[in-house]
Amino acid sequence: GILGMVYLSKKEANPERTDSYLGKIELSGNYLLSILNDILDINKLGSKKISLNPAAYSFEEFADELHVLFDPLCQNKDISFTTEFPKLEKRIFTDKMRFMQLFSNLVSNSIKYTDRGGKIRVFCKNYTHADDAFVSDIVVEDTGIGMSKSFQQHMFEPFTQERNTAASMGTGLGLAIVKQIVTLMGGFIRVESEQGKGTSFFITLVLPLVERQDSSREGESDEGKNNFSLEGRHILVCEDDTINAEITAELIRRGGMTADIARDGREGVELFAESTDGYYSAILMDIRMPIMDGWEATSQIRALARDDASSVPIIALSADAFVQERMSTGKTGLTGNLPKPINPQKLYDSLAEYIENR
Repeated sequence: GILGMVYLSKKEANPERTDSYLGKIELSGNYLLSILNDILDINKLGSKKISLNPAAYSFEEFADELHVLFDPLCQNKDISFTTEFPKLEKRIFTDKMRFMQLFSNLVSNSIKYTDRGGKIRVFCKNYTHADDAFVSDIVVEDTGIGMSKSFQQHMFEPFTQERNTAASMGTGLGLAIVKQIVTLMGGFIRVESEQGKGTSFFITLVLPLVERQDSSREGESDEGKNNFSLEGRHILVCEDDTINAEITAELIRRGGMTADIARDGREGVELFAESTDGYYSAILMDIRMPIMDGWEATSQIRALARDDASSVPIIALSADAFVQERMSTGKTGLTGNLPKPINPQKLYDSLAEYIENR
């Protein structure tokens, strides 16, 4: 609720000082959210409840995403940030989210522990490839403050940080998560570091290779998706938290749609049942609600004897890290999952995708 209210408040005409305060609240809120996500990730990785979802991915995409994320942060510290990857005829086949999470954690650490005017480089070393696999050390190298030999003995343990530096902040989970992801991918990680000179992490991975898709076809599908209009659509929001419901409804209205709010699952079922066939283009369903939870409400909506009951997109709204896992292991009736706190663009993109393809 906090980040959502900040987002809406920043859209208003505020005095300059108020905008500054809102920016600091947003920064602190995102920092707390990153801590929570790190704790959830380390728990899931440690209990082996995370499975990889590989897809075609190119080093060009990877480099672009790294620069989009980290160029502004590096520019703020006058740090030179470069990436160097081989040009492959095929694409690597890996879990994009975990691959990006792995290297984002390492680059974030490099930025944190590299002084102004320093250098950070991400590149491939000692690589080779055949028709079906690419083998390489992917290196994250910086000219930062380096790590002591004693800390290197424990750096992959959860909640471990080298405390003798002013840059020490956060959960101390970043490197533990990196190690768990590398292990999950069947790889190896080693480090070379010297205090006062810098650090290099070497991640050795064997990545399958797949054919590149036809770029013209990809462009056509993206264009059609981006042009889909949400204007005038009616969205049913099932959410018991008053603040979250208000934020979600306001985001929907700002996207040119209308929103009806149900305060629990039973009210959501009743509102849908009383509406005319096809009135609601989609349902946003909180999972944990009083009287009737989101699982049961979804089941009852799907069981209604009307044409749109089976086709209306029902998108889960949940901060529960295990919702996606339950969705992947059985029939839940849900069309998709949108994690809390809601990212406005992801909300609009998800609604457009699911409504267009219903």
